[in-house]
Amino acid sequence: MLATLGIAGLAGCLDRGVGGSDGDPEQSENDDSPQETGGGEPTERTVTDRSRGGAATAIEVREPEWDGWVEYLDEKDKVRYVRSIGPGGRELDPDEYEDEDPPEEKLTFSTTELDRWLYIRGNEIAADAAAEHARDVLDVDYVFGGVEWNGRSDPADRQPAVRAEYWLEDDDSLDPLNGELTGDPVTIDELADATPESVAVTYVLDDHEFEVTRDVIATYREKVYEPG
Repeated sequence: MLATLGIAGLAGCLDRGVGGSDGDPEQSENDDSPQETGGGEPTERTVTDRSRGGAATAIEVREPEWDGWVEYLDEKDKVRYVRSIGPGGRELDPDEYEDEDPPEEKLTFSTTELDRWLYIRGNEIAADAAAEHARDVLDVDYVFGGVEWNGRSDPADRQPAVRAEYWLEDDDSLDPLNGELTGDPVTIDELADATPESVAVTYVLDDHEFEVTRDVIATYREKVYEPG
């Protein structure tokens, strides 16, 4: 039996702007957003990496497209999306450019096959919905959704994941990358038991509805900072 998660339940998880998450469909883990550069990150190394398939009851979710620039090209069965963003691009309103494209120095566009886009969005929506379910079951705020890239170019081969990730401190204590630790850290078995085995996604784009079901995994990682 499928449990149902409505749009209201995902409002916090899917609060995305232009392009959604980081990267673009050809080059990045999450596939659906333009690239931007700048800002270095601390060097980190994963010292523990475990995964298991989700073991909780499957759920379903219906989610409309959140990026106003994304367009379904019905006659071509393709999707048009923002490929890259320049200075000032995020401030543009798509409603003001219904009959013309914005300046190329601010936004550039590309297209991809509908089937590919459906897996890109389906993976992301499934991961967020599964993570919300797991947070509710575990009563923690530091579990989050993501897409396991694993070097796979085809989004149909990537896996939506519910992630628990921690910094391993010098005293061997664990500090979540996101949120605050309450009680004992969640284990991989607890995380998998709270993760739906799959999510049936109904994705809405330009008054069209598309369906895709994605299996979900749970991932547990401990990380340390590497010396600079």
